[in-house]
Amino acid sequence: MTEELKPCPFCGNKYPKLVRGLFQELSDMVNVNCPDCGANSAFVSGFLIDANKIVIAGWNMRELEKWHKYPDEKPEKSGRYLVVTTDRRIYISEFFIYDEKKEGTWEYQILYWRELPPMPEVE
Repeated sequence: MTEELKPCPFCGNKYPKLVRGLFQELSDMVNVNCPDCGANSAFVSGFLIDANKIVIAGWNMRELEKWHKYPDEKPEKSGRYLVVTTDRRIYISEFFIYDEKKEGTWEYQILYWRELPPMPEVE
């Protein structure tokens, strides 16, 4: 039995699609795609025995509650954040608060933001 896909972590679409096909004419690839906002999971080689299971597990690992929709929710302090831009790319971006009302601005036009994960310890 195939594991069910969770909703899109960006737009909330409840029906993302498992897609199998050629990727840039290089090889048979599998990924999950949201037909509403265009978000994609990582691509996995379709030649792997468990390709579908791997892609679904990766898609479902995304934690919906950690992404904040902008401008509905804004960071409370200036700093660096992980963001999804209007062209559906992920960057690290600086958020600058410029007044006491906590109005701010980003380096990019963004749709979603979240805290950066902690840095790994270097030995």
